[in-house]
Amino acid sequence: QRGLKPSRWDSDAAAAVATLLAAQAAIGLSSVVRLPFLIDGLGQAGYGLYFTLGNITPILLTTGAGMRIAARTFVAEGQAGASAAARAFGASLGISAFIGLAEVLALAPLAFLPLHRWLGAADVVSHGQVVAVLLVTALLASAATPGGAALGKLEADGRQATVHLVIGGVAIVGLAATIALLHWTQDFVLVASLNVVTTVAPFYIAWVLEWRGSAGEGRM
Repeated sequence: QRGLKPSRWDSDAAAAVATLLAAQAAIGLSSVVRLPFLIDGLGQAGYGLYFTLGNITPILLTTGAGMRIAARTFVAEGQAGASAAARAFGASLGISAFIGLAEVLALAPLAFLPLHRWLGAADVVSHGQVVAVLLVTALLASAATPGGAALGKLEADGRQATVHLVIGGVAIVGLAATIALLHWTQDFVLVASLNVVTTVAPFYIAWVLEWRGSAGEGRM
């Protein structure tokens, strides 16, 4: 960036790369470490259903990831004027809200499919429990979509290291929470819902950080 001194730019880039590597390591480590705890607590059939339902959340969040890229581009292009950046961010939020509603409608048909029977988990998980997890997934994932725009805004403002630390930190906290929860209960809905919360948490945290940053700028 033209306005930054080389030393400042180098340090910011190094911090972004280091925190990115740390976040990726945290995600990989948490995924491997929690595996035996989940299989032991839910059983192989229960874990198979847990894994299947857990993959729905990242699929829904791909739209949020797309808004992250779009917001980062729009806001960066509008950096020359604060009003242009604000309008671009506002447009990103509006599009995100519309996409989130569409995702809820798209997920609804899955509630009528006997997924627990198809995956051989009918003896350990009921259809009502599957519907409950799908409902949690639909609500949290769709509401998290605007958080993708907030992530992009943070990155456009040069806060990549913050974004990476949030993602990595959530992965570690999610691992600890999962292990603790499985020691307390093996309830499928609670364990699967915690997985959804862990997946969407970075989007909500980014939204809070951006909201606090915008509120602080407004008071200046």
